[in-house]
Parts: sequence; structure tokens; C-alpha cells
Amino acid sequence: MLEAVIAGVIIFGFLAVIGQTYMSPAREDVALQAYQSLKSLDEQGVLRLDAAAWDWGTLNGRVKIYGKNHTVEICSPSQCQGGERPEGRNVWVGNYIISGDQYYSPRQVKLYLW
Repeated sequence: MLEAVIAGVIIFGFLAVIGQTYMSPAREDVALQAYQSLKSLDEQGVLRLDAAAWDWGTLNGRVKIYGKNHTVEICSPSQCQGGERPEGRNVWVGNYIISGDQYYSPRQVKLYLW
């Protein structure tokens, strides 16, 4: 009888550990979500126009990520312009680099999510 109880406890413990490992929901990759949002705007043809014109406010308004706060920052090799950078923990950044719109003018578009 005692052996059956011990075996049951061992099996139950094993199943609890395995079940928690394989059945827990997958963690969302927020930085990837930010990158995909920027890539989608580029595919729509609006990201390059706004980034080349340093129009971070319009670009920030075009971002549609629900359930998270966000702000956009546009950087060239020598300067950055954009909204307030969030401070603190649990801030993710999605980066998207373009070479320019009509002419070569590299920009890095950063989308901060928190």
C-alpha cells in the first residue's frame, strides 16, 4: 500500500512538472511585434516617406498596436528625433533601418513598446 502511494506521488509530481513546462502559454516576442508593425508600414509605402521627412508624429499615429503604449523615434547617423523615450523596465524596442526614400539618406526607425 505504501509503495502505491509513493508511486502515485512520484507520477503526480512528474506530470505536474511536465504539464507546466509544455502547457504554459508561449511568451510573446514584443520586439518582433514592433518590427513587424514597422515592416507592415514600409510595405504600405508610408514609413519611408515619414522617416525621410522626420515626421515622427505622423508615423507614431500610424502604428496600431493595441494593449501597449508606444512611441516612435527616427535616427540618422548624427541625430535622433521623436517622442519621449520610456524609462524603466519592460520596455521593448523594434528597429527598422531604411536607406532613404528617393535618395540615399539612411534612417533607423525605433518603435518603443511598454
